[in-house]
Amino acid sequence: MSRRLRYIGSNSGNNGCPTLYEDVETGEVLVQGDAVTDPDEVAQLRNVMDSPPTPGQRYLLDNAERNSAVGEDIRYLWRADADRLGLPAEDTWLFDSRVIALLRFDPDDDLTGVELITDPVQVARACQVRDAARHFATPHRAFVAGVPSGV
Repeated sequence: MSRRLRYIGSNSGNNGCPTLYEDVETGEVLVQGDAVTDPDEVAQLRNVMDSPPTPGQRYLLDNAERNSAVGEDIRYLWRADADRLGLPAEDTWLFDSRVIALLRFDPDDDLTGVELITDPVQVARACQVRDAARHFATPHRAFVAGVPSGV
C-alpha cells in the first residue's frame, strides 16, 4: 500500500529527527525517527478528552494501542479534570524533554496542523505541565476501559 504524505516539519536542531508527516488521505500524523524504548526517552503524549469523546478522540484512543506497543507512554485526562487542575487543554507530544509537538484542531476536531516548538523556556514549561498532568492522568489501557461505548 502506498501513501501520499505531506511534510509537516522536523526538529532540525536535533539532526532532523523526529520528522512529522500527514497522510493526505486519512489525516493520520506519522512520526519518523529512531525507535526508542528507554522509558525516560520516549515521546510522551497527554490527551485531554471530552466527555463523551469526539470521533477524532475515539480514533486516537484506538490508535494508541499500537503506539503504546513501541514504547509511547500515553495518558489521558478528562477535560473537566484538566480545567479543574488549571492545566492547558491542548494535546501535546513531548520528545526527549527537548521538543514539543503542539497539535492544532479546528472546531470540528479535525487536525489542522502540528507546531514544533524547541524554545527552551516553552519546553521547560511543558515538562512541568507533563509532570503535573502525569500525576493525575490515567494510562491508556485503564482509561479506555472506563470510556463509555460510542454506540
